[in-house]
Amino acid sequence: MNKEKMNLTALIVAVLFLINSLSFAEPEAKGSAYPPSKGYTYNLKELIDKAKENIKKVDKELEQKAVEDRNMQIEAKAQEHFEKGNILYGQGKLREAKQEWQKALEITKSPELEEYIKLSEKKAKERELARQKEEKERQARIKEEERKAKEEQARLDKERKDREHQAKLEAEKKEQAR
Repeated sequence: MNKEKMNLTALIVAVLFLINSLSFAEPEAKGSAYPPSKGYTYNLKELIDKAKENIKKVDKELEQKAVEDRNMQIEAKAQEHFEKGNILYGQGKLREAKQEWQKALEITKSPELEEYIKLSEKKAKERELARQKEEKERQARIKEEERKAKEEQARLDKERKDREHQAKLEAEKKEQAR
């Protein structure tokens, strides 16, 4: 009976060891799409859920890209009509110019375009702010360079005056020595 208990205990330990080994058989990879293994079924479910999530994300990005592409095409057509209107206006063809400008306005009435216009305005403001910041930094660098140039000129002028003064003193010494 004692031997049977030992065998049963050994069997239980072996089963527990095997279960433990299986649950850690697949270590989590860095950046893995799913958590450490808790059995094949759990990982498969996680993989399916993550795949569905990724598909939704990509679908949304593709739709956003399609909207952006359409808006860019609309913008290009509107720009084309606007420029054509300007040319016609310059040629004195006022009615035709007006028609082209009206076409440009009509094209841009798309509701989808409203967000695109807001985003374009925001980007334009950001670019302008960045340009202004860059200009301020450039002006500051110019002022700093001018300041350093003045300091250098002052140093060189002082050295020249010191040499002239030294030469004058030496000339006076020579004169007194005669």
